Amino acid sequence: MKIEHFVRIYLDCDFPHLPKDEEWVRNRIEFFERYTLKSLAAQTFQDFQIALLCGQQFKHITNRHRWPDGLHVSYNYGRDIFTKSKADYIAVTRIDSDDLYHREAMADVHQNLILTPYKRECLIFRHAQTWDMINKLLIPRHRTSPPFYTHIYPRAMYMDWKRFKVDHFIGHGRAGGRLPETKELPEGRVVVTKSDWNVGYFRRNAVPERMTEGTRRKYLKQLKTAIGDKKTINEILAGFGIENGWEAYPWKKR
Repeated sequence: MKIEHFVRIYLDCDFPHLPKDEEWVRNRIEFFERYTLKSLAAQTFQDFQIALLCGQQFKHITNRHRWPDGLHVSYNYGRDIFTKSKADYIAVTRIDSDDLYHREAMADVHQNLILTPYKRECLIFRHAQTWDMINKLLIPRHRTSPPFYTHIYPRAMYMDWKRFKVDHFIGHGRAGGRLPETKELPEGRVVVTKSDWNVGYFRRNAVPERMTEGTRRKYLKQLKTAIGDKKTINEILAGFGIENGWEAYPWKKR
């Protein structure tokens, strides 16, 4: 039985609520390659393909960019990628283009795949850490319906593009794991980044305010689960393929 695994990533899709211009797109590409892509390159399980979903508005940038081997760019939500598969099942793992997966994350997905004819299955990483790059903090988060999920589809479903598109590209409330049959995967496998270079799609993704040293110490004292020491932060981020994460900010533009 053949299974194909894809990691599906939004870059600059044509969403009306996405505040983007050419500078935003170029910065997002650089951020993606510095961090998200490095975390995927560091995976201990490498039998997956990367599907990068882009919009038409800035195709003159994304189409000319020199992407690494093994990364497939799509301008139609991945239809040209997914429907070419000859597999009995495909697994589609979602991540944003500014977030990170731990090096064992794809191995976790592979080891927990559920194959059910005529039915979509769902795996989910419900727990994440927020990396406040400006204030050098890692903050654990638990989300009821996070966007870090994997859908597994039998061929009959993923070849029906209209059905697949409606089922997969849907709000996190259903797609992200509120269904009772959703299987949860290990904790500590996701890092969500926050900085002034990767302002996200929604207001909740606002740039963190820079803390004074006093405010930072008070914050760490009040939030016992937050991590703020250099050694621990570097050790944790190394598991995501990031070397010396403590020095990641301020930016040194390429």
